[in-house]
Amino acid sequence: MQSLVTLSVIHTGAGTGNVEIIIIDPHGQRDTTKPRIARSTETTYYVEYLPREVGRYTIHIFFAGKEIPASLYPVNVGARKYTKLSLANDR
Repeated sequence: MQSLVTLSVIHTGAGTGNVEIIIIDPHGQRDTTKPRIARSTETTYYVEYLPREVGRYTIHIFFAGKEIPASLYPVNVGARKYTKLSLANDR
């Protein structure tokens, strides 16, 4: 499985802090793939990870040490070569 998954986390109005991501793989295991997180603007973080296999991954997103509302975003990784998930969150 060599499909890069990307997502944008927009934290407009949420204050200051860092984004943390926890990825749960299709087998329910945590941290089998590590995300790369980079700040792209003052209010946006760019996240990417490389899944190891096809299946449903669950993404937990934290900002300033707290899980954002409605976190637990499912991402179905299939045979496609590119998967993208964009998320916006106003707190």
